[in-house]
Amino acid sequence: MLLFLTQTVCLQMILIVSVDNMSQEKWLLMLLLTAVIVIFIFKTVTKKQVFKGRKTLRLEQIFEDEVAKYGIRYGVFENIFLAIGECYDVDPMLLRPTDSLKILYDIDSWELEEGTEQFNNFLERKFGIAYLDNKPVTLLELMISIEEKLL
Repeated sequence: MLLFLTQTVCLQMILIVSVDNMSQEKWLLMLLLTAVIVIFIFKTVTKKQVFKGRKTLRLEQIFEDEVAKYGIRYGVFENIFLAIGECYDVDPMLLRPTDSLKILYDIDSWELEEGTEQFNNFLERKFGIAYLDNKPVTLLELMISIEEKLL
């Protein structure tokens, strides 16, 4: 479906260019507009695939069920989940501690890692953390690493 939509948009652009004999500036503008649309569509599809079938859970419930037992403070957990939601444009209530950081990178890849840059800036601004000694794979590992740095 997505491929069909992309092909349709590109075909329409080609037809418009050939029929209207558009100037180079208009052609570039149309190409840019198409690229923006394609990026938006692919990012949206990626998010839907990642969170398909998930139900939203209150952050308090996620914390109590899956995070508290690791000694992570609620404030750290909440700040991280809310920041991830804002930086990567995802609903934090759909996130789970066992989620791989790779899914965030996959979503973010459509925007040239802008969300990752924002999140790294958040970590430095909020917690004073510019880098981590290890390479966390999951959100839980990330929170544990941050909590250890704060102690």
